[in-house]
Formats: sequence, C-alpha cells, structure tokens
Amino acid sequence: MCSSYSTQLNFEHTCLPQEQHHASNDKNITERDIQIFRDARNEFIWSDEEGRLLQCNKCNFKISPVDVINTTFSERMREYGIDTDDTLSSKPTFSSKLKSMTDAQLDAAAYSYSYDFMDEEMEVENIYANSIFGDKDMRDLMLQFRMEQHATCHNPSCFKKGCECRFLFPFKYCESTEIYTKEDGTSDLVPWHRLSDPNVIWLSPWLLTTQRELGSEYLNTHNEALSHVFNCNTNVQVGDIWQIYYSTLYGSKSTQKEDTERVQRILQCVVKRLLRLEEIALTNSESRPARDECFSKSLGVMLSGLQAATSRHTVSATLAHLIVSLGGTRFKFSHDFGTLLVSQLDATLENKPVDVYVKRTTIKKKTIMWHDSSSEDYIFRPTELEKLCVYEMAMHFMKVLKPMKILTKAFGEQTNHDADDTENANDSTYMPMNESDFPTTKDDATNTELLEFNELHPNRKFTYLRRRKCWVVPITYYDGNALCSQAKLHINDGAGTTNSFTDEYREDYARIALLMFYPLRSIEDIKLNGSHWQLFHRELMLHRNGNPTTMWSKGFEILQNIENRKMLESGVKKIDDEITEKTTNRCNMPGSRSKGKPKKQKEEEDDQ
Repeated sequence: MCSSYSTQLNFEHTCLPQEQHHASNDKNITERDIQIFRDARNEFIWSDEEGRLLQCNKCNFKISPVDVINTTFSERMREYGIDTDDTLSSKPTFSSKLKSMTDAQLDAAAYSYSYDFMDEEMEVENIYANSIFGDKDMRDLMLQFRMEQHATCHNPSCFKKGCECRFLFPFKYCESTEIYTKEDGTSDLVPWHRLSDPNVIWLSPWLLTTQRELGSEYLNTHNEALSHVFNCNTNVQVGDIWQIYYSTLYGSKSTQKEDTERVQRILQCVVKRLLRLEEIALTNSESRPARDECFSKSLGVMLSGLQAATSRHTVSATLAHLIVSLGGTRFKFSHDFGTLLVSQLDATLENKPVDVYVKRTTIKKKTIMWHDSSSEDYIFRPTELEKLCVYEMAMHFMKVLKPMKILTKAFGEQTNHDADDTENANDSTYMPMNESDFPTTKDDATNTELLEFNELHPNRKFTYLRRRKCWVVPITYYDGNALCSQAKLHINDGAGTTNSFTDEYREDYARIALLMFYPLRSIEDIKLNGSHWQLFHRELMLHRNGNPTTMWSKGFEILQNIENRKMLESGVKKIDDEITEKTTNRCNMPGSRSKGKPKKQKEEEDDQ
C-alpha cells in the first residue's frame, strides 16, 4: 500500500524579500490548519481555498498539491531544455491539471507505461517525441497523477451521501502507517454477542492511517506494482469489520436505482408536463380549436408504462458487459446460489397450507399435473441422507426430472385416463428405477450420486436427487424477526432468571436454527421436553465444549455470520477520522452559506 508519490516532489519556493519573516519551523513548506482540510472536503466551500492546503513557512504563501506537482514537472522539463515559467515564486492560478502537458499527452503516457518499461524482451528501442517520456521517474509521476490523483474540485459521485466527500479527501501528512482510534479508547466500544465463549466481546472501531508525504494529500492509497502492470486505478482500502462488510455486499448489490435515475426523471417530467397541458386545454376549451381531449392522457399512460417497463433494463457503463453476461451481477462468484424455503418447511411440518409449484409432464401426448414442494423433498429424503440437515442437502443435492423412458414405463396404461386428473397421477403404480435406467455421464461413472426419494414422497415417480458437482450457497427465506439478536437470548442465564419475553425470543430463534441445521422428519424431532430452546441449548453447549453434535457444526458459524451482519446494519458506527473528529462542518453551522440546493429540492424544482 502506498499513499505518496514515488517521485521526489520539488517544494522550492522563492520568497519576495519584503514578504519574508522569521520561520517558526525548520521546514520550508508545511500544511495549513486542519479546518482547511475539512472545508476542502465540502461540496459548497471547497473553492474558498481551491485546494491550497500548503503554505510557505517563511512568507505564508499558499500552495496546492497540484501546484507542487506542476513545479516538479517544470523543473524536470527545464533539465531537458524545455522552457517553462511554472514556479512557486508567483501566485498560482487554480488548476487541477498539469499546465505543461495536455490531457491527451498525459493519457498516452499513463496507458503506455507497461509497454515502455515492463517489456523485458523489447527488441526495438522506443523513440520518444519528447525526451521526458523516456524518464521513468517522471513517467511514474504521470501515471500516478493520471490514475490515482483525486480531483481537487471533487466529482458528483463524491457527494452521494452528503455535502462532504465520501472518500474523505484530502488527507493530512502522516509520518508512518498506524492504526487510529479515538483518544479515550472506550467511548465507541460496542458489545458483540457470540455463540462461542466468551459470550460477549467488546470491540472498538479503528482506521488504518497510511504513511503520506507532503503533496500527496489528494492521492489514492494504491498498489504500485499493480499500477505499473495494468496502468489503471488501483485504489486499496483496509479497515475494521465495516470494510469487510462493505466488500462482501458490493459484489451482489443492485445499481438499478442509480442507473435508471436519469431516464426515470425525464419520463416523470414529460408525464407531468402532459397532464398540465391537458388541464390547461380543458379549462380553456372555449378559446381553443376542437381537439382530441384524450390524446395527452393516453400519451401520459403510454409513457408511464414505458417508465415501468424500462426501470429494470438500464445499466450503467461500469462493468455493464458483465451485468449482461453474468446474469445480472457485476462479478463472477466461485459458487452458484440455491434456494432454501425455511418458512415453507415450517408450515409443512405444522400441516398448514403452503404455496407450491404445479408442474406438467406430457407422456404419450397426455399431460399429467403434479405439485413440486422442496419441503416434501427434504422430509421424504432418501435414507442415505438421514443425518443431513436441510441446509446441507440444499447445498449438495438438486432435484432432477426422471428420463422420459422411465416415466413412460412407470405410468404405462395410466396415460389413457383423464390427463388433468392429479389424483390419478398420484395413484399410478410406482416402478423403481433400475441401475441401467439412471443416466450416466463421463463425470458420473457410477450411480452412487443418484438417489431415490423415500417411498412416502407423493411425487417420487417424477423426480430423483442428484449430487451437485459443485455445491451452492443457499439463499434462505424465513421470518427475519424470528431470528432475533443474540443479546435477547441471554444464553448464559439460567431458565429461572428469564422472563416471558426472553422465553419467546429463545423459542423462535431455536426453531429457525434447528429447522435449518438439525436433521428432522417431523416437528417433534426438533424438540426436547416440548421445547425447541432446550434442544438447541444442549447442542450449543456440546459444540462449545468441542463434543460431537447432531446439529450441523457449520450451522453455528452461519448463525454467527447472520448475527454479525445484523449488528453492522443496526448498531455499529464507523469511526471518524482525525480531521472529522477535530473540526466542524461549517456548512451545517447557523448562518452558513451554501452555493447549491439539496438534491431532492433541486429535483422537485426541475420537475415543476
């Protein structure tokens, strides 16, 4: 991780004689007050100082990091005989670009870096139009400035979450890499409840503050090796558990709302405009020629339908090709995802009504209707999977429709009866599959991966189980309130010290946990003395002591992950960095000025 320019920057400043005074610091250039850094993050007042975060320690001349980089370029270009007047001896005009190089030249220098300096087998020596392009030290500076330098004026995406840059640029000079926590060390301690010992641990949020040199206040923390090879932005971030949480969810987040925002706003404005024209036409109908009064309304309805139809089909430019090719996601995951209907299993065990798929199978031009229930698949699973919980079965096994020749043999004369009579289909004589009937592939040389359902399965004649070649990650569906926070369970408290609310929380939590991770065939299998909690607590204590459990041991880890995610979503705050903690947001103070309007208010005015 690197947060500084690898090229030595030039901080030489020639003070005018009448402006010099006694320096209170040995350094010629130093950083200004910390409040200036906080203001530089603000959408409305960053331009007050225009990024001038540094100053001469002798004459208080104000300088921006970009000015220092421009001076470095000018000094090196003069060494190559290229004349330039860009120095720090006169007051600079604000610029976020290199004055001595066009954007096209900078792009060419950045994108061709690996071709010019990383090709060890280069047979023909590069011929540069400008000799400075052959200077590796300066090309490093060009690459880092082009790819890693954050804009002094920021970008619109910086203010998605408020009036201050969400990336916290600029940062202050830092002599060494260190972990930053609040000074008192205890004000932000948060209790994290766990299923293992100790039951509660207290953690404090922290930040990793990387070493940063002067002039690099707006530079991304990046990886130099990756930058040299790929010639692109390599923003690297390290932090507490919040960072892991963000990185985990980023791969599966939906960007439809942001991607369709502009299209939706245009359509909404057109619809509102048409409705207003319709109202004006109706109120002034006497002074207007005859017209079709339904035209505007019909057009508005059509545009509303267009708005609804396109709301899920617009994608942003970022990784858009992957969203299409990977089935709607930005990334390719190591494993696919499955479905686990925990609530359906619970209702089936309690003999309550459930929703199921109704499928059709056509045999000899006759259609047979049968219902498909994943809960029944588990309850009536093969005896070989007796010790498997529903979560593990959903991971490793999938239900497959039997080959047509088996179905034809199984039903025989049954297809001559009423094709839409489901009861007839269920009453048909079952014919078990022989070893030769199972489909074989190059990967499945034996039939041990193919299993028949239990005899009591209502539709075993149509399907069988097959082990997956690669296990999937089940997406669970259940009442989220039932799996409450572990803080409400009081796991280490005895039964006599709890109240009715705690008992209810315990029973609901244990019920969902056992449904997912305990082998069962009936609701009584997940009870001990009529209580779900007693069975769960017994298994938990065995797990804590390192003893074998009937409950799937991996289930305790999954339950802990669910608990950690709930904590991050509800009760844990990120720590503020030193600049935020020790300064104030001047735009939130009474009497502060703002050069813009809140986004929501501006959109409403645009719609009008």
